[in-house]
Amino acid sequence: MFASCLVPNALAGVDCGLDANLSFGSVNPLASSIDAEGAIVINCRVDSGGPPPGNQVTLNVAINAGNSLSYVTRQMFLSGGVGELNRLNYNLYTSASRSAGGQIWGDGISGTTQVSATVTGLSSVGVSKIVNLTVYGRIFSTSTIKNPGSYTDVLVVTLTF
Repeated sequence: MFASCLVPNALAGVDCGLDANLSFGSVNPLASSIDAEGAIVINCRVDSGGPPPGNQVTLNVAINAGNSLSYVTRQMFLSGGVGELNRLNYNLYTSASRSAGGQIWGDGISGTTQVSATVTGLSSVGVSKIVNLTVYGRIFSTSTIKNPGSYTDVLVVTLTF
């Protein structure tokens, strides 16, 4: 569901990359909603530029709206499908409560929230540190599923620091 990327030299001396994924697996079309958890794994490494001030870096992690272009309700689309009957509404949250009150994981605007993560212990060249973040997903009422198949969305996770 997510892509991976490398952010080279965004801060002199530190390179960060990430891997991210979330899968809802097989869903029951009679369920009122389906929850899943995914992971964003960030790996930062001190390069030849030397360690950052304080041996740490604070990252802001944003997730775009995906193919639906809306944070209000993201949508997964049936592979090869066209039209309303081939969409599945879902969203991503910053906490397990999955409440929309400012906790939709997005870009920090339009009522969404970015997540901050501090990577510590970046003390010398070659040192790598990993930070794990949990992303909480919810598919809303699956009663709208009309066609079986694989529903997907492509999201971009952005690190800024």
